Amino acid sequence: YAISKLEAEIGLLEIAKRTNLDVVIIRSPAIYGENAPGNFGLIERLIKYGIPLPVGSIDNKRSLVAIKNLVSFITLCIDHQKAANELFFVSDNEDLSTLEIVKLMGVLVGKKPNIIKFPLICLWFIFKVLGKQKAGESLMSNLQLDTDRSRELLGWSPPFSPKQLIKSLD
Repeated sequence: YAISKLEAEIGLLEIAKRTNLDVVIIRSPAIYGENAPGNFGLIERLIKYGIPLPVGSIDNKRSLVAIKNLVSFITLCIDHQKAANELFFVSDNEDLSTLEIVKLMGVLVGKKPNIIKFPLICLWFIFKVLGKQKAGESLMSNLQLDTDRSRELLGWSPPFSPKQLIKSLD
């Protein structure tokens, strides 16, 4: 999947060189919002059913982007001269821990998540026994993007702040 995306980017940039087509490549981390698919959808369902989530001890940092912020960035790139033929990383510019992500998803679905503290070593062990080490890494490790260039070159700042939303409800 990643290789095919990279090949598509390279192909588009080659076409742009031969024509007057402007290309903007936007790379984002996980995109979230209400009714999001994938892992966010799973978290949303677990929260809705009140299932305890053992994420209270996870202290990592992950870059994410709200669909509202991604749309804002895409809209800016359409009209901004400096966006032409550039590659950008985009995020909320507020890296969240898994615990904060679960709290945010709770806010988005309108229900307080049932969060429990669980020793990290036990979580790692459970993922290993289940043969889901990659899922464990995804849940507990850091994954941060440097989006300074997107903000500096285009003057963009995300209109939606997940941390403000979380703080307003704590």
